[in-house]
Amino acid sequence: MLDRIKNARNIHIIGISGTEGSAIALFLQKQKIPFTAHDFSEEKRFKRNFLSNHFGIPAKKRQEMLIKIEKLNNHICFKENYLKGVEKADLIFVSQNWEAYKKNRKLQKLFTKYPHKFATITQFYFQFFPGKIIAITGTNGKSTTAKLIAEIMQKSNRQSWFTGNDRRNIQILDSINKWKKDDWLVVEVSNRQLKFDLGRAPDIAVITNVTKNHLSEYGGSFMKYKNCKYSLINNQDKSQVAVLNYDNSTTKSFAKKLKSTHLFFSTMQKLSRGLFISDKKIVFCDKKTTHVLPVDKISLLGDHGLSNTLAAVTATRMAGVTWPIIRKAIASFRGIEQRLELVAKKRGVNFINDTAATTPESTIAAIKSFPKNTVHLIAGGDAKGMNYNLLVKEIKNRGVQTVLLKSPVASLLSKELRKLRIKFKLVKTLQEAIKTTSQFAKKGDYVLLSPSAAWFCYFKGKIPLGGRGFELFIKKLV
Repeated sequence: MLDRIKNARNIHIIGISGTEGSAIALFLQKQKIPFTAHDFSEEKRFKRNFLSNHFGIPAKKRQEMLIKIEKLNNHICFKENYLKGVEKADLIFVSQNWEAYKKNRKLQKLFTKYPHKFATITQFYFQFFPGKIIAITGTNGKSTTAKLIAEIMQKSNRQSWFTGNDRRNIQILDSINKWKKDDWLVVEVSNRQLKFDLGRAPDIAVITNVTKNHLSEYGGSFMKYKNCKYSLINNQDKSQVAVLNYDNSTTKSFAKKLKSTHLFFSTMQKLSRGLFISDKKIVFCDKKTTHVLPVDKISLLGDHGLSNTLAAVTATRMAGVTWPIIRKAIASFRGIEQRLELVAKKRGVNFINDTAATTPESTIAAIKSFPKNTVHLIAGGDAKGMNYNLLVKEIKNRGVQTVLLKSPVASLLSKELRKLRIKFKLVKTLQEAIKTTSQFAKKGDYVLLSPSAAWFCYFKGKIPLGGRGFELFIKKLV
């Protein structure tokens, strides 16, 4: 990667207001390597967009980063000049979500013709980090699992670093001079980042599950999507470990082709080797059987929360973390923002922010976390070629009251809901959705904002601060 940068004569960075683009820009700026940056926001709105995109970083540091970025103004192509001259680039850094934007169709054509010219920040981490890497991917649960792994590693006696594709994660490229051979890197990796050659296999890889998602980016082929996820572990050797979900048929099948050591985890089956549940306890079985801790000590909600916990425990145990540290860390873990996050309680009604749920499977898991006939679901966004039949059945089976935000997903869901004669409300704004659900929700009920689709990109600009706007509107409207 460093050779590619040094040899490149015309470097371009796409999306400099985003967390990944700005991190690369500041890195190159520090190295005194010239580049051209792009952002399709208007120049006058750049500051606002930058600050909102970096909400995971403390306010003071955000301002410091912004000051450094603003010094590059003459080298940033804003809305009118977005992608100007990019066809002449010999190295183009893109963010993990670059394909989701219609404004990047020109880039997509370039990528089809010259894929070798494209690079990502994830390649930086894999190729520069001198220590061992724990990488986490999966259709659902990877953010929570990665965060829990990071917390366990931080409580151990190992020096560890944490980053990844989720916008809540802080990019750590500015810490490159502090990384050492004995350090550990915990990194969350999306399927979009796996389309690029990472340059090395992770020492420990975790695949939480693989279900149908992002199929529109793979020509509708689930096989291509599965192969993309499998590429994380394809090049592992015998000294490395793959942690796989036994309850998911796809990840279970991955084990048959591996050269590396694999360990399963399961919430449903007792395993001869791996991590599972027995008598309401988490049990690890390898050369001997260890009772880790009771299930009721885990704070994460639902079976998916338990599954994510098992994945994290398996990975960190394989990294050599002791049982006392693992027990203490998972007992104190409270999850991540915008994933089944209780943001308000008004008149006895619980308002749950689950905007991290961007697939129907994750919304199904969220619904199952609460008693039947208590959930008022708010959903909507970009469908990304996903199938919503199972979600509709779950809505019917569990007596879910549904409010749909006008969007492609609302169009899909409304057709299926009508077929089963399930009543729903269609609204244009999140404010309307909150008012509607609040009118019917009773004490003890749950108003669940769980998009079941691409949320941030679709509603960006329409809902302040993404999912955090949900909390603001509740305070004003309820």
